[in-house]
Amino acid sequence: MSNEYYDEKRRKRKSEIIKGLVFLVAFFAILYGYFIPVVVYESSGPIEYYTDVIGRKNSPKLSGTVYLKNVPMHLEGNTGFTQYDLDKLSQEVPDILLQNCNEIYMCYFNNPNSICYQLATPDTAANIASYDGFTIWDGSGRIVVDINSYNILNSIIHELIHLFDEKNNFLSQGQSVLSLYNQYAAKISNYAKTNSQEFLAESGKQYFLKPEKLQRDALPVYDYFQSLFHYYS
Repeated sequence: MSNEYYDEKRRKRKSEIIKGLVFLVAFFAILYGYFIPVVVYESSGPIEYYTDVIGRKNSPKLSGTVYLKNVPMHLEGNTGFTQYDLDKLSQEVPDILLQNCNEIYMCYFNNPNSICYQLATPDTAANIASYDGFTIWDGSGRIVVDINSYNILNSIIHELIHLFDEKNNFLSQGQSVLSLYNQYAAKISNYAKTNSQEFLAESGKQYFLKPEKLQRDALPVYDYFQSLFHYYS
């Protein structure tokens, strides 16, 4: 047989080997993407809820005081919070809300020695286990968020809207919000039915994070926030 015949067989075999290697690489890449997120989620806590687990895996863990844009964020202990998480928050948290915030504390609400208990009022401290965050109502522009919160982004925006409310002479007590509260609180969430302050925070959170849902469920509430943030921006 000619050399061309053997050369052709060698080329085909080499091509088959390369295809096999490509298949194996793709196969293990799929396995990595399928199994690794579960492992990282179980070991890293609920911060994962709003982040990409693969993106976080190699991102540096943060501690101490970091900055969410220009706002100091104090991290208590070993939080598992990463640079990737901070970058995601920087992208998602509206600037107009951060303008009213001077400090953010992230700590463990299930730890009685946590700084959260030092910052809380007696009433808040007594019920702190049922919260994802709280606002310090003393005009200081500070909020506190539970590191174990189901969704830290949601919790931060909820508390920032409380600050916005406080900084703007408690819009939640005005006739416009009270009227919307009486008509639409049940369409926003169960917690929105608590009072007009929580209604404003919950519906404002939807306005920023799920505007289509707010438009569909309570268009007058959506329109209120459209006019509100146009006015204050």
